[in-house]
Amino acid sequence: MRWRDQRAGARLLCNPPIFDLRGNHLMTPDLLDAEAGVIGQYDGIVHDRTRVRRRDLEVEERCRGLGLEVVTMLSADLRDLRSFDGRLATAYRRAGQRRPTPEWTLDQPWWWIDTSTVDRRRALGDEDRRIWLRRQVA
Repeated sequence: MRWRDQRAGARLLCNPPIFDLRGNHLMTPDLLDAEAGVIGQYDGIVHDRTRVRRRDLEVEERCRGLGLEVVTMLSADLRDLRSFDGRLATAYRRAGQRRPTPEWTLDQPWWWIDTSTVDRRRALGDEDRRIWLRRQVA
């Protein structure tokens, strides 16, 4: 993985739900380095759609308010990763200059249904599968 090549020792979490301190779900990023406060998102071709892009920008703004830095890999970056490498380094540099904020947590509230593993997703009933695993493609 490119990120781990550049940031040796980074503990990356895949699709971790992030909550505010009242237990409200804020977002579920593609990757998170919780210690550094850096979020990684992958934007494939579907993210060019207006509704999807608008939602992406709202998440980025929410992250800034929480003191989290977002770095985005575009599908075009897969042909030449130098641009992504630069954005990743910059995101870590900015994150290192920010003061940590206690306004978010990875602690899941009682009502949250964890779908972070294949076994947990397979254990869902039909209705929970519809609710918790729905695609959010515009």
